[in-house]
Amino acid sequence: MKRALLFSASSYKDTGYLRHCKNPIKDFLGDDYKDEILFIPYAGVRRTNDEYEQKVIDRLKTKNIKSIHHYEDKKAAIRGAKTIAVGGGNTFMLMSELYKFDLLDEIRDAVENGAN
Repeated sequence: MKRALLFSASSYKDTGYLRHCKNPIKDFLGDDYKDEILFIPYAGVRRTNDEYEQKVIDRLKTKNIKSIHHYEDKKAAIRGAKTIAVGGGNTFMLMSELYKFDLLDEIRDAVENGAN
């Protein structure tokens, strides 16, 4: 089964970053919320990858998020992920990095094979 949860904004009105998303994310992932979530921070141009990763960890109140930039073998990280979260920001930068590391096919294949 293919599943995707998409948000078009990381904040809503004055709720703060991901505040309106936390419960839908938990509900969508169910028990998988406890497993590692592979985070792709490449669209975040106003902060470093580490800062972006920490911001998501802080907001979702979970330590099980690990950014792809920590992995030497990024393709293997995607192949092993149950859940992949792609952070928003600059779409051009996101796509540039995904092409640079040749990750688009890996992400597509992961989703087709059941990754959230």
